[in-house]
Amino acid sequence: MKIIKISRFAVVLFCLHSWHVSASNGVLMSGYGAKSSTMGGASIALPYDSLAAANNPAGMAKVGTRMDFNLRVFRGVGDTSFADKKNTNSLNVTTPAPEMGFNYQYDELTTFGVSVFSDGSATSYSGPVFKGLGLDDYYVSAAHITVAPTVTRKFGDGLYIGVAPTFVYGFVKTEGVPFRENDKDSAIGWGGRVGFLWEANEKLKIGAVYSPKVKMGAFDKYKDNLFSYSKGRYDLAEQVGVGLAYKITDRLELAADFLKIYWSDVDFLNDKSGIGYTDQKVWRIGLAYQVSDKLSVRGGYSYADSLADPESANGLYNIPAISNESYSLGLSYDLPDGYELTGGVERHIPKSIKGSGASQGTNIDVDYGYFIFGVSKRF
Repeated sequence: MKIIKISRFAVVLFCLHSWHVSASNGVLMSGYGAKSSTMGGASIALPYDSLAAANNPAGMAKVGTRMDFNLRVFRGVGDTSFADKKNTNSLNVTTPAPEMGFNYQYDELTTFGVSVFSDGSATSYSGPVFKGLGLDDYYVSAAHITVAPTVTRKFGDGLYIGVAPTFVYGFVKTEGVPFRENDKDSAIGWGGRVGFLWEANEKLKIGAVYSPKVKMGAFDKYKDNLFSYSKGRYDLAEQVGVGLAYKITDRLELAADFLKIYWSDVDFLNDKSGIGYTDQKVWRIGLAYQVSDKLSVRGGYSYADSLADPESANGLYNIPAISNESYSLGLSYDLPDGYELTGGVERHIPKSIKGSGASQGTNIDVDYGYFIFGVSKRF
């Protein structure tokens, strides 16, 4: 019976993400950019920096000429079991995830820029997935790094449109997987994003963004085993989102987003016997307050449909980012010569699931979040 369970495990084994366990939104971050992340991810109508193309390409029109470098440090702990409640393991992970961008204000109507960001997960356990088989400690990582060169153009009174073709580099690495040697592979894909931003009046901004599904090339080393269900591919999901930003006072601004992610069209993630992702709706809200000419503070909250199906716990064992709620706090301080420092935290509500059906005996209990750092230079 254990041999059958191990074989099933090998088929669904690979379901994760990037340099960090992803947040509320499956294998996607709840937001991109240090400031936007500390607004609960609310960013479609409120761009802050040259990572804006990750949230809404049109936002690059409003950030001026600048350079940004951000670092997320994921910190997570957890207790799990796989296939048998007595087959326990633990997570204790600290891992960094950088992101960066540059934007150039060419003239009053046009900007050119680039945003570089990632999604995915690295899951590292303190022991093997099955004891007594001579396996290494279990580690599995699958990530996408996206490079999004962006151009924006102003049309008429307060309407901005942004277009960002995207180059995506995907990579996979495994250790301690039953029936496989430790290995790694990579693949590439091409896609795009388009967005608009409309300044309806001095107080209200409205934005929208669309990103079609990105079809990745196959991971050839895994297409006949771990990724056989998706013919070796790990695609990026289609997304559509709308948002607004409202200036309540000269110092206080509110932002809110709605985002839908179409996981059901990503074969690697929608397998009911594996990860079991379904389409997901995401709500994000944040407040920003300008304390002084130099100091600003922010806070936000994100809530998403839960993707933690107890019948898919075997697959989720590899992507234990099962929390669907988070809150965040942050601050920024202006320095001389156009420099700015940003810091913050993103805390996910701890969550646990108890496997049922074919996932009976697999239990997941995790607690995680991020420390967020950023440095910017305005020119």
